Amino acid sequence: MESLVQDSRHALRMFRENPAFTAVAVLVLAVGIGVNTAVFSILNRVLLAPIQVPEPDRLVFIMNKGNDGTPIVPASPLNFLHWRAEADVFEDVAASRNLSLDYLAGYRTESVVVGTVSADYFRLLRAPLAAGRGFSADDDLPGAPGTAVISHRFWIDRLGGASDAVGRTISLSGVAYTIIGIAAREFAVGDLLIPIGGAGDTTVDDALVWVPLALDPSTTDEGLALQCSRVSKTA
Repeated sequence: MESLVQDSRHALRMFRENPAFTAVAVLVLAVGIGVNTAVFSILNRVLLAPIQVPEPDRLVFIMNKGNDGTPIVPASPLNFLHWRAEADVFEDVAASRNLSLDYLAGYRTESVVVGTVSADYFRLLRAPLAAGRGFSADDDLPGAPGTAVISHRFWIDRLGGASDAVGRTISLSGVAYTIIGIAAREFAVGDLLIPIGGAGDTTVDDALVWVPLALDPSTTDEGLALQCSRVSKTA
């Protein structure tokens, strides 16, 4: 113990005699701690923290393969519609894509992450709702009236937790959407939404609002545009 005290005093004396070295050492330690904290936060969110949905062990992701065998996560609209129509070993097949849209709040706009999702999305994820309902097949058709499910955070932060939020209309990039449901506080699936190549795609931030994907059933679009998720049937 006496040796430790003496070493500590010697180190402090050295630091006082070499302030430049002390400043550099402290800076290096601070940067190292900061970088390690940031890396751990990302790994914890993406790899270690459990997905906040019921039965996460039953979720399966579809991956295409490139000509060189490299896995490609996004799928084309045509692929997704084919998989959904032909899949007989899965309960549901759903697609999603995160976009950044402008939410009109009074006289100002702010950018919010909006998940464009297929009708089966909330059912596939067993999403708990605080109020209202999720999307129906009719909501997910091209030309259908605009509908939206909002997150609990959006409901509290932007609408003040209003009891009449379901039925209100919100504007996203100039398009009107009627709120039909409010997700429960515990529903958070941002890490399931992987950014894909396309204009407007964002990061894996949690969506604040969800709107229907509304794919044309007769589409022939083979471009990479979507992420698909599947959940296997109960044995």
